[in-house]
Amino acid sequence: MDPLDKKLNSVFDGKALRKDLLHRIKKGTNVPTFVLEFLLARYCASSDQAEIDAGMDAVLVTLQDNYVRPDEANAAQSKVATKGKHRFIDKVHVRYVEKEKRHWASLENFNSQRIAINQKYYKDNDRLLEGGIWAEVVIAHNDIEDDDYAFYVEDLRPIQLSRFDFARYGEGRSQFSREKAPTIKNITLVTTSESKFQQDDTQDKLEQLRQSLLEMDIVLEITFNPNLHDREIRLDNGWIIKIGRGLDFYQKPGSWYEIGSNDLSMRKCLETKVDIFKR
Repeated sequence: MDPLDKKLNSVFDGKALRKDLLHRIKKGTNVPTFVLEFLLARYCASSDQAEIDAGMDAVLVTLQDNYVRPDEANAAQSKVATKGKHRFIDKVHVRYVEKEKRHWASLENFNSQRIAINQKYYKDNDRLLEGGIWAEVVIAHNDIEDDDYAFYVEDLRPIQLSRFDFARYGEGRSQFSREKAPTIKNITLVTTSESKFQQDDTQDKLEQLRQSLLEMDIVLEITFNPNLHDREIRLDNGWIIKIGRGLDFYQKPGSWYEIGSNDLSMRKCLETKVDIFKR
């Protein structure tokens, strides 16, 4: 691993990974790619081959112990009831039930629709209420017989980010000089807002970020487009990658037992268009 790769692992700890390791481990698993990337970044961010090999083994053990297939739901629920709690990797949803005036969590592969959850989790992760997110979640058994639920969320750590921390990215990027990363010179952000108040508030915060990045010799260009729909990545060499739907282009599977329900590379996509061009 060269010095730049080592620094990437240090600055963006848990967010940098080797794609060759992903291809190696993907062949023998039927797990969403981003779940594998999350685990590889955790266990294999090293330049030492022995540590990488041990990390690969740790990924496989974690998948075996924590990833539940839909046909294993009953055994997983029994494990929690017997042990008291267990850590799972699963897609978590939170819904508000009006008649009961409370929120309930559900796990897709664990196959339970009535799991108690503390409000701090869905307040910190909006996407739990908007389609759900993949997460590491500790499910504990509720031993109080008078309660009307058997399980509750003891801990939750998102695998999919509920929001992109642009300031954190800017701080990390500022630690790399142009000499070490000569192909990255500008950051162009095109965004939108739902109201004039929201735009003013966002613009003030982004302007503070822009000024701080200038001190690090990084240029942040900010544009608000009220008609924004397309998502795009602009490179400072003139190339632009435009994706009509952003990253939300997968169809929901008809059943969580069909091919592609876990492996997104096999999932059907919504109609979209990717344009790559140079200005």
